[in-house]
Amino acid sequence: MSIKRRSIWASTPATVRGQTTHLSADSTGKRIAYATNKSVFLRNIDSPAESIQYTGHTANTTVARFAPSGYYVASGDVSGMVRVWDCAGEDLNTKGEFGIINGRITDLAWDGESKRIIAVGDGKERFGHCITWDTGNSVGEISGHSKVINTVSIKPTRPYRAATAGDDNSLVFYHGPPFKFNTVDRAQHTNFIQGIAFSPDGNHLVSVGSDKNIFLWDGKTGELVTKVEDGDKSHTGGIYSVSWHSDSKRFVTASADRTVKIWDVEAKKNTQTWSFGDTGSVSSQQVGVVWPNRSDDLVISISNSGDLNYLSEKSEKPVKVVSGHQKSITSLGIDTDAKTLWTGSYEGRVCSWDIATGIADVPESQTHSNQVTSFAASPGRMYSIAMDDTLRMIDNGVKDFTGSIVSTEGQPRGIAYDPDRSATFVVTLNEISVYKEDKKVSSTPIKNYTPTAAAYSPSTNTLAVGAQDNNIHLYQLNKSDDKIPASAASILKSNRSAISALAFAPNSPLLAAGDSTGKIMLYDSSTGEAKTSRWAFHSARVSAISWNKAGTHVVSGSLDTNIVVYSALKYAKNIKFMGAHKEGCNGVVWIDEMAPSTIEPGLASVNSTEVSNYTLAAAVAGTILNNNPPSIYVTLFTYVVGGIFASFGSTWRDLLWVTRSPSKRRTESRRWHNAISPEGHRFVEYREKSLKANWQRKKEEIEAGITGPGIVRQSNTGDHGGLRLHDGKPDQAFRPQDDEKWGDWGDFAEEKRKMDARTKLREQAGGHSGDVPPYILEYAPLIHLYSKEEWWPGDIDLHLRRTMPQLNFTNVPETPTLDNLSLFNQYAPYIYLTSKDDPESHPGWLSARFNIPDQKTYKCDAPGTLIWIDKGNGTVDAFWFYFYSYNLGNVVFNVRFGNHVGDWEHSMVRFVDGQPKWMFLSQHTGGDAYVWDALEKKGKRPVIYSATGTHANYATAGKQEYIVPLGLLADNTDTGPLWDLTLNSRMYNYNLSNHLLLPSANNPEAPIEWFYFDGHWGDKFYPFSDERQYGLLGEAHYVSGPLGPRWKNLGRKGVCQRDDDECVLMTQLRYGRKRWEWEADPLDGGLDVPWWALGGLDWYLVCWFMVEWVVAVFVIHAFK
Repeated sequence: MSIKRRSIWASTPATVRGQTTHLSADSTGKRIAYATNKSVFLRNIDSPAESIQYTGHTANTTVARFAPSGYYVASGDVSGMVRVWDCAGEDLNTKGEFGIINGRITDLAWDGESKRIIAVGDGKERFGHCITWDTGNSVGEISGHSKVINTVSIKPTRPYRAATAGDDNSLVFYHGPPFKFNTVDRAQHTNFIQGIAFSPDGNHLVSVGSDKNIFLWDGKTGELVTKVEDGDKSHTGGIYSVSWHSDSKRFVTASADRTVKIWDVEAKKNTQTWSFGDTGSVSSQQVGVVWPNRSDDLVISISNSGDLNYLSEKSEKPVKVVSGHQKSITSLGIDTDAKTLWTGSYEGRVCSWDIATGIADVPESQTHSNQVTSFAASPGRMYSIAMDDTLRMIDNGVKDFTGSIVSTEGQPRGIAYDPDRSATFVVTLNEISVYKEDKKVSSTPIKNYTPTAAAYSPSTNTLAVGAQDNNIHLYQLNKSDDKIPASAASILKSNRSAISALAFAPNSPLLAAGDSTGKIMLYDSSTGEAKTSRWAFHSARVSAISWNKAGTHVVSGSLDTNIVVYSALKYAKNIKFMGAHKEGCNGVVWIDEMAPSTIEPGLASVNSTEVSNYTLAAAVAGTILNNNPPSIYVTLFTYVVGGIFASFGSTWRDLLWVTRSPSKRRTESRRWHNAISPEGHRFVEYREKSLKANWQRKKEEIEAGITGPGIVRQSNTGDHGGLRLHDGKPDQAFRPQDDEKWGDWGDFAEEKRKMDARTKLREQAGGHSGDVPPYILEYAPLIHLYSKEEWWPGDIDLHLRRTMPQLNFTNVPETPTLDNLSLFNQYAPYIYLTSKDDPESHPGWLSARFNIPDQKTYKCDAPGTLIWIDKGNGTVDAFWFYFYSYNLGNVVFNVRFGNHVGDWEHSMVRFVDGQPKWMFLSQHTGGDAYVWDALEKKGKRPVIYSATGTHANYATAGKQEYIVPLGLLADNTDTGPLWDLTLNSRMYNYNLSNHLLLPSANNPEAPIEWFYFDGHWGDKFYPFSDERQYGLLGEAHYVSGPLGPRWKNLGRKGVCQRDDDECVLMTQLRYGRKRWEWEADPLDGGLDVPWWALGGLDWYLVCWFMVEWVVAVFVIHAFK
């Protein structure tokens, strides 16, 4: 019951014209390593279809080098990060991560003992650094350069030497370790030095450059030995790369003159030359070369097109060329014989892949000039469409384009083939056309919708066209002619967002339709009936859908990186392959059915979005049905038993409450308020008195449906994105009546008085608090967001613009801003900033991919928030708040709980006399506290990790277990994109004595009223009548949004958030939480018990939670 990856067919190395592309071979000569986009590939030289992909980098990779020991690889990226990882097995575990420079790593080198690494590049403060790989300790300085360093090499034998060279035409020689500057030569090379390499015996160093020259240097002293040239056999273009033979007597060079040459060191002559392509061909320029340690003396070079050329001295031509894609693969098809896969990429390149061998071929004829959109298969032919507005035919026999280039007269959005009439349907933005061979035989214009996808069913003679308006238009064709009807015979309307992928089942009217939110609907196209809407396992746009030949299974790929296989016989059955492709899956097809008696169909998928590792992958899918699956009665019985235990647990909590003494109950009642805020109890007490009568009256009116024309409520059925009146009809233009203005439901005058008082105090203080103490910024945390995060940092300003204040799902007729948000406190704490969009449609402002931090500067476009508080006696607390517009709950037993709109997380650094002493990291409703010295640092600044989805903060990367033992409930953190809040934050000082928030001098106009908002920053707990909501064993899929920063106990005495609990200050890092805590915010609205019933019952809740789940699991297994 699982999907297993059968193999990865790797992309080719990423190349940049005018720059070296590095290749590295392991000590055995069996594998090569190279960087491409955000990945590094280790590829078998003899069997190029066998490869391993390392995906630990979050920025585009630039170089990868095997350690001489063969156990590790070091790789660098454009952010200046070097990662060392295990390459002995397939796990590729990261062993170390080191920030070398603030810029692109161009090259790196290992010493002969596999202990030290020198990495160089284009830094801001320095151009390189030398470290020990296991600890990251400095073992030398790289100096002597004034411009970017392009290349580095370390002498493999003692005494160790190192050399660097770069754009300043300088070659610098170092002695070590520790490596220190020794000499520099600026006289020989007259242009950029692109490559240097010490010979394996350490006696020589060779340098090559854009000036077309080769120089030989003494490996021990760094003195020039000679210039290597051979008359008209010398290179006529810039030389990009050099590599030595293992005998140290010969070396090979690669050049922009489209040649690779072997040179004899003793004779100083060229002994072999390979030429590529035609004169002037940029794609044939040779930009990298390596000479592996092999008995057959094989040389491997890289063309600028990314092709790997296998060269032998016995042949003037390459003995093998390994091709593939450099750019994003955007489409995937399979021929009718299921022997060849066809892929098209972002720049228009088309490749054919032999399924049996995994070898790719590139057509020799002129290919597409823009992104390839889709393929359609016919016997012996493949048809392709692309954004160059052309239709092309491919002959499967010769694997090359044939016929003329056909203009589609509009951007094509879909293609399908009809074997009965031997016709191809092409859907463009303007029309639906029918082609036979390369001739258009008919067309019909598209007038009322924008097409997005197309599919054809030969069994029903139906053409389906998906549209941007969420609908699917079905055209019933006539077998007797080739015409397309002027209008659709029927329209399917059950999808809730734009259609992104369509696929008909073979020999069946079933139609699978994927949309931009990640949901797949299954229709019977003959009746229009929606067979199931339960296939909603993707969290981003469905990019491709494919049926197996028997029509029993469907596979889908999505930009969320996942592949899901569904049963078309039992809709509830599915299996998932998470993280199938690092940057998203763009295509998926079934390869074969294997033996008719088996149920292990093969499938293939391709990946990538904008910037990706661009791989083609083949996988094997196991059966998705149990041999003896539990019946629906067993499932229902499980839920009933779980419900009984949940009810009993709730009753037991009530009994515990009743049996407590009145004084104990009063203590528990105040427990949470006092923990949340210094003025929390006073706030609730005041709110209960001033709002109770007024709110209760309005609440009863709303629930009874006695609403005026100005009252708008959110419907619990139908389209959640729209608003409905209480009679269920579409909302009309909103015109609030005179009796529905501000102040009618709460004490507006009091809130306005408070806001005016704060404004006056702000003016008296000069408008701002002055500069932020420099030590706060000096020791500010750096936060690693999760590499596969789907919900990125949000801007509270945008959040307010995309939400509306609601009371009991009823709109409040005013627009919130950062400058007036506190006025809504007249309705607090019952006011909820509710999303205008259905969260399940994954609107772009919720996911906020546009706020992914820049990995060159670590700056995020979403401002963070700094609030620093002087607590006297030299103590200063600096609170760093991180806001996200959406929180994705965690999964327990494959069920996700705890989603909510709006998410506030924070970390706090406590300073004493300007020195950091402790740090608190928020996690869910609790957190961890550490002494300062225990934390991981980058320079002086602590490094923390944000968990995927929940955004809880941790001090280490890895799996972080909480509440439930045995790893059943856990957060996950890793070294994803780094976020530096000092580069973009609203910074404030908070005065505990008068509760005044003042912006700092660097943002004196920053708004402050948002801080005083006492309502919730997200949707209210959805009722169980809402189809988005479900619950199990006392937990809910969606809970209410959180309260804001003022409710994080800013006035705390201890380091931990709650002053009434013991605060444990940890003195060492814990790799994975093992402490089981249960903490619940009584005002989050997410639990179906009053807030006062929760105090002091933490461990009872944990026990009942565990018992309920254990019984449920036991029942399921018992009835199997």
